[in-house]
Amino acid sequence: MEWLDGAEGPALGARFAGTSAHDAIGEWTTTCIVTALEPERVFEWSVIGRDDDVSSIWRYTIDDLGDGSVRLEYWFQMGPGRGGLNSAIESMPHKEERIVERRLGEHRLNMERMLVGIKGLCDADGVGGGGR
Repeated sequence: MEWLDGAEGPALGARFAGTSAHDAIGEWTTTCIVTALEPERVFEWSVIGRDDDVSSIWRYTIDDLGDGSVRLEYWFQMGPGRGGLNSAIESMPHKEERIVERRLGEHRLNMERMLVGIKGLCDADGVGGGGR
């Protein structure tokens, strides 16, 4: 990712360019905007899709469990605007259920991988706490 408009880090309303990739369609870059920020607690960004609509919203939330450990939640929402999934469904409407199910599965797997990676970094730094 790369901060835009002179931003030097996360701030409410700051924009950044985020890069993603998918085996079926390759790599692409989107513009994102920080839509919620509570330092060391919440980081949320909206992906700006076609027609300047929000195509998805992503959020990390960290909860201190009070015993030296934390719980990290990683959440996302497709929409409300159009995204790449809409184009895939429009080109193959008879496969809509399968397309959505597969994409949700891909998101779940990638999100789980991200959480495992973050936990590994925290454990390596000695801040992993109680293993959550």
